[in-house]
Amino acid sequence: MSKEIVLSLDIGTVNLKTLAITINGEKLWFSREDISKVKSPRKLWLKILSEIFRIPSSIRSNIKVIVITAHGPSYVVKIHGKKEIIEPYYKPLDKVSTKPLLNFHEMKLLSAIRSHGVEKIVWIMGLKEYIAYKFTNIMTYSKLELRRNVLEKYVEALESKIFMKENTYKNPIGYVNESLSKRLGFVGKVSVIIAPTDAICSLMGAGCVNVGCSNLDLGYTVTLSSILSNDSKEKHNILSYLFGKELSLKIDSVIIGHAISFAKRAFRTHSHYLSSSNLPLMIPMIRKGMFYKTTISAINIPYNFSYEKALKTIIITALLYLRLNSKDIKLSEIRLSGGLASRDVAELVSNIFNTKVHVLEDAESSVLGASFLGISYLSGKELPTISKRIVRIKETYAPIERDARKYRRYLKMFKKIYDVLSQLFLD
Repeated sequence: MSKEIVLSLDIGTVNLKTLAITINGEKLWFSREDISKVKSPRKLWLKILSEIFRIPSSIRSNIKVIVITAHGPSYVVKIHGKKEIIEPYYKPLDKVSTKPLLNFHEMKLLSAIRSHGVEKIVWIMGLKEYIAYKFTNIMTYSKLELRRNVLEKYVEALESKIFMKENTYKNPIGYVNESLSKRLGFVGKVSVIIAPTDAICSLMGAGCVNVGCSNLDLGYTVTLSSILSNDSKEKHNILSYLFGKELSLKIDSVIIGHAISFAKRAFRTHSHYLSSSNLPLMIPMIRKGMFYKTTISAINIPYNFSYEKALKTIIITALLYLRLNSKDIKLSEIRLSGGLASRDVAELVSNIFNTKVHVLEDAESSVLGASFLGISYLSGKELPTISKRIVRIKETYAPIERDARKYRRYLKMFKKIYDVLSQLFLD
């Protein structure tokens, strides 16, 4: 068995996930560390180093490549006279025009720049690019996420502080610097690869490499990524580049973390009051899609609900929203991943989307998918081949017609309510 090991890092909204895996797919180490309260880039970097030091030295000494993905796009901004600042991806867009049509990464970049002012910025990098820089001392940007020809006229004064070395995901940007490598117990040169954002990595880690396959990743943000045929009007060049064939990708997402956090606090603090009151509990639901608009509504939880029922209601609401936005595409299968994946949720998904649902053996699809880039680099094998070989399905669920019919009725009602609320809050 090969001793070459890939270290994969997934910097999520809530958790930092660390995976050590051989090029044959054997998982040697996995950890999950809460980073939800980490606000400074320096503290995040120290957390990452701390997690690497936890890995046994016998594993660390065989690491040959580090792959980094992150929730995105978040940016790290260096300001004159101040420390580095993390600009979170969920911060509202700051009056950024969508004409000409910019992608989400580009819009968030411009929003981050405008919130600080061009004259104050020393440099700006994506979060995963920043962590790669800390390993290698090499500053990069993704030419697939940030189109230089589109952005140049917006950021002329910052051009040299954004458009550094180009990164294209498949090849390393460089090596872990020698002194840091020695501290971490690495042996020989260790390459550093920057992966796409976590939604793309999750798709690979779920084994979705064919048209019609969708990955539903359930975490702080519920994301539905669907691979479409190349006759779609919306192309996604990152997916085509990674898989080596013309594919389209539809991504939609809804943030449920705020609603779940609110529900936890409410039930923990006011459980006695709720059980003795006839008043419902109004939980805020923040939806954020790929059309760059945010609508806020409220989920009405009856007074006699438990937290478990409230959580189920939040998840159903998110699923109905995603189903509403995907009615125009044909889903042949959905692969379920993420921390909220369970048998009960799989049955809900199957009935709401009226399709076959696979639950994976490894729910942490983002950190796993990122590792495939390292495995591909070390082994020379194509990403679809690696994904199909390593990803394993644990259980499969099929829709039950009676329940599917019920959720079709729910979807019609949900659309009427959502249209009214969406218009109300947008106005």
